[in-house]
Amino acid sequence: MSTPPDDSAEYFVIGRANPRGMLLYSLPDPNDDEGWALGRRFMAAPGEPIEVEILTGYEAAAPLHWFGTPPIVSNALFDVLKAAGVSNIDAYDVVLVSEDGRTRLGGYKALNIIGRLPAADPRGTRYAPENASRHIDASIDSLKIDPTRTGGALMFRLAESSGAVLVHKRVKEAIEAARLPWISFSLPSQLVS
Repeated sequence: MSTPPDDSAEYFVIGRANPRGMLLYSLPDPNDDEGWALGRRFMAAPGEPIEVEILTGYEAAAPLHWFGTPPIVSNALFDVLKAAGVSNIDAYDVVLVSEDGRTRLGGYKALNIIGRLPAADPRGTRYAPENASRHIDASIDSLKIDPTRTGGALMFRLAESSGAVLVHKRVKEAIEAARLPWISFSLPSQLVS
């Protein structure tokens, strides 16, 4: 796990640290007008288990504890998140499946993170280009979080760039203590979206 040397940071962007790890195709949206990155509960829950296809050629790659957008996490990581106090997630059982059906890996959950927070500090965040959108899909060169805009959330999607998932320092420390491999944490200032 990579840990930035800034002890004053309250929030970190969570990611994967194994570039050779397993890759997955996109998780299908549960309904036509609802998506995993919108930060709200689904009107109708997806059927479980959700089958998520492993990218062809990656069937034998290392399965990870964290798969980015939308988040698919191992049951072990899910348990750590819950024990750390993260309560704004709806979880759905997932099976990772190869295209030919020969590989089937259980023990995963798809996370619908409830809450997409406009937590970017408008004075400290650099956008590129300067006149671009600042909502959902903003191009960010460097992010600064305004902790007064997080409401104390332990895990949330960033409203300005919904692919970015941030965790509080307390959650980061709980994950590090669990020694789950291949999870990275970067400072918000290092976010490029």
